[in-house]
Amino acid sequence: MRAPNCRDRGNARYAYTCSGYFTRATLDAAVSSIFELDRSGIAPGIYLTLNPVSPALLARAANRIKPRIRETSQDKDIPCRRWLLIDVDPIRPAGVSATDAELALASERVSAIVEYLEFLDWPAPVQAMSGNGYHLLYRIDLPVDDDRLIKAVLAGLADQFSDEQVAVDRSVHNPSRIVKVIGTMARKGDDLRGMEGVPDRPHRRSELLNVPEDLEVVPEALLRSLVAATNAVAPTVIPATGNTSTRFDCTPTGVRSWLQSHGVEVKGERRNGSKTLLLLERCPIDPEIVSNGGSDIAVLVGDDGKLAYCNKHNRGDAFTWHDLRKTLEPDYVPLGVADDGVDLSGFRIPGTVSTDLNDDRNDRSVPADPGPLPEDLLRIPGFVNEVMDHCLATAPYPNRVMAFCGAVALQSFLAGRKVRDPGDNRTNIYLLGLAHS
Repeated sequence: MRAPNCRDRGNARYAYTCSGYFTRATLDAAVSSIFELDRSGIAPGIYLTLNPVSPALLARAANRIKPRIRETSQDKDIPCRRWLLIDVDPIRPAGVSATDAELALASERVSAIVEYLEFLDWPAPVQAMSGNGYHLLYRIDLPVDDDRLIKAVLAGLADQFSDEQVAVDRSVHNPSRIVKVIGTMARKGDDLRGMEGVPDRPHRRSELLNVPEDLEVVPEALLRSLVAATNAVAPTVIPATGNTSTRFDCTPTGVRSWLQSHGVEVKGERRNGSKTLLLLERCPIDPEIVSNGGSDIAVLVGDDGKLAYCNKHNRGDAFTWHDLRKTLEPDYVPLGVADDGVDLSGFRIPGTVSTDLNDDRNDRSVPADPGPLPEDLLRIPGFVNEVMDHCLATAPYPNRVMAFCGAVALQSFLAGRKVRDPGDNRTNIYLLGLAHS
């Protein structure tokens, strides 16, 4: 059980996560603990892991809810997949509850999905209203490493049933996904009621709508048939945005629309110099990484059309825009990758997209040693030359190549104080010197 973004007071500056682990024999204790946490009102939402977790995790908080925890369940802690979650939400501004009209649109869409899957001979699911949308829970029996089958199922359904009003969440495919504890409150934003001229956006209590008497497992063959069926037809609501298109709308509005159409919640927008930051609630690449507030997880849209992805958490600081794009569009090919493996996407015409061959850098053999650098390449008049001369004159073990590298690195650092791109990448150069001891 997990409750992120808890605050003891509504105006508290810092949020924390509550979490606990319960065995089947202590379900009554779990219900009681969750009831008390929900009644306290400190948690915007209370969730459970969709799939079973490793029994060893019980030692983190055995049969109790612990506040201010740091470690939560990750994909590596899940032994198997037992549930497929289809999460259907109305598209609305981030951080607010849905209106009754928006919720009604989601209800119509989820009914269409159930009808479609029944036509494909799927068994009946558990149906629930999550507070601001709807959940369909289908019983499955798959290994954790499912060869991206669940991801493909959700992508196919999203292509068929998402539009500008309602979205099927593509991101809920990871094994350690959490899902709303049905019966608890959904407290997103203020409990807005009775404001003249503004539709109510109330906090709601989630509820079960239907639980089939016989909960049958969806056979793997039906899952794969759905993937084949949705791949065989064009999307019925919105066009795909992968490499089938020659343009990508590299404006804040266009990128926001693209993110929301792929089930990514944009919680806010902020200007920073010559770029716009689209602030995200969680990392689409690793959904276990949740924003601590501010711009720690964001998509950066430059005024010149350049795009970047920023994740300041330790587990996500290596993620790039290409990683984000490939996560949301599995068929996406990184743009502008030259035959020699050099990424030239930064030199493309702003606002355009070009297709290229698949990046096969991992398939190439290790290049041959090119030998020492030619001496004439190490002589650059001006600052670099002066720094090299100083290093060679004062170093106990002078080395011309290392002196050159150090001078270039120093110049890059100085330039990086003022020169940067829309992704806040600077000109800093980092060096690793390998030599005999």
